Amino acid sequence: MAIRMVIFDKDGTLMDFDSFWVTVSRLAVADMLEELHADAGLAEALLSAMGVTEGVTDVQGVLCWGTYRQMGEVLHAALQENGVACELEDVVKLTSRTYHAHADEGIIQPACEDIKRVLGAHLREDRKLALITTDGPVVTRKCLESMDIGPYFSAICTDDGMFPPKPDPTCIEVLCEQFGLAKDEIVMVGDTMTDVRFARNGGIRVIAVNKTEVGRAFFAAEADAVTEDISGVYDILAKWEDKK
Repeated sequence: MAIRMVIFDKDGTLMDFDSFWVTVSRLAVADMLEELHADAGLAEALLSAMGVTEGVTDVQGVLCWGTYRQMGEVLHAALQENGVACELEDVVKLTSRTYHAHADEGIIQPACEDIKRVLGAHLREDRKLALITTDGPVVTRKCLESMDIGPYFSAICTDDGMFPPKPDPTCIEVLCEQFGLAKDEIVMVGDTMTDVRFARNGGIRVIAVNKTEVGRAFFAAEADAVTEDISGVYDILAKWEDKK
């Protein structure tokens, strides 16, 4: 059966994750340490606790998959390990506040070269594209406008309170009903285990993307296919359709 819809995650899939989130994280962590009157030199230790090493994020690190609360919990533990006295709820609130304060300073750049051509190739195969992200509508709109790819998507689901976030599969059910699709006609493309679980919970196939060999090896046992970036998705789908 032909693939009629490809669902994309945003951060790390359409948009380069490290360029945006490592930049924001460095600024947020610096503010946190200043507000806590802690040594600014602890910044690298806090970034490392979230899975960032030399500007690259570990796919299993909390920055890659966590909510602000989960990130705050990890940062709280790291702060305490480094002798900084602080309360968990204070750090959780501080994490959310400092990240939101610097959200406009993240560097938005596509996760692959010539992203319009890559997405357009699917449209020429009469596939609809959807975007499902745990980011809010304002940030999502800003990212899509910056990369000039908003018009490529027939459906966009953000964290606006309308549907539960991934990995809850409700959005998959909604898309199936809205576009008259069977689940074997839909494929998820994402860069985290949340995306994999979302696809599994919804009964659809999933392609994992990761720019590192270590990351791709991690996902090889979890996803139906892996590729370095979304430019490889077209060929994977072509092979799947040839086997039908």
